[in-house]
This record gives sequence, C-alpha cells and structure tokens, in this order.
Amino acid sequence: MPKARAAALEALRLDDHLGDAHVALGDVRLFFDWTGWSRIEYQRALDIEPENEGALRGRARLLAKAGRFDEGISLLMRLMERDPTAVGPAWQLVSTYLDARRFDAALVLLRGLEARDVEAGQRPASHSPRLRWTQAMRGRAAGGRQA
Repeated sequence: MPKARAAALEALRLDDHLGDAHVALGDVRLFFDWTGWSRIEYQRALDIEPENEGALRGRARLLAKAGRFDEGISLLMRLMERDPTAVGPAWQLVSTYLDARRFDAALVLLRGLEARDVEAGQRPASHSPRLRWTQAMRGRAAGGRQA
C-alpha cells in the first residue's frame, strides 16, 4: 500500500481537484489508517464530483463498517439503479448483504448476477463459489447444517 498512498498523494500534489485521487487516498486510509481520514477524502471527492462512483462506494463501505448497513445498502442500490450493468456496486452490495448477515438478499442478487452472465453468453464461474458459500452460511444461520 505504500506505493498506492504515494501515487495518490503525488496526484493530489499536482492537482488537488482530482476526485479519483481523493477516492484512492480514501481507500488507502480506510484499510490502513483511521477511517475518519478516509471519510474526509471521500467527502472531498464528492465535493469535486458529487456523483463520483468510487467516493459513493467508499462512503457505503464506511457505513457498513460502522454497522449502518441499511444506509450503505441504500447507497449501493442507488448506484445500481443509475447503472444496472455496473459490476462493482453489485459485488459490493453482495458483500454488504453478507456482512449484515442478510443471506437471502445476497442469494437473490448472486443468482441475478449469474443469470445476467449466462444471458450474455459468459460462464458465471466466479459466482458459483460465492453462491455455494452464501447458501451454506444461510443454512448455518437458520440452524441447519452446512452444505
């Protein structure tokens, strides 16, 4: 991460009005520093570009990390409504559902992503392990045995 931090800081040194550079620094700070700093960077990115997807996804990550799952989910759903073909927000929404232990919602979304891949003529291999894992976790949470 030192290289990512250095690159983001250098980009901001050259031009402090680059929303994506603030997002990159926010991501570094979210995972390796204090989350308050990442919140500041995401907000700076949103001040520059109010609809910056990376900043909105970063904010959703922060909300989920704080246990404010409904707000994070709402933000990610807004991103998905804006661009239904976007993969990043969809995968992040799956992860947020899993963190919130909302296994049924995660399964519905995973099955939808899998169907979308099949419809597009793609092999949904990346979905299958997550789908099986989510089904097993759902069964475990319901008191059943792991599949």
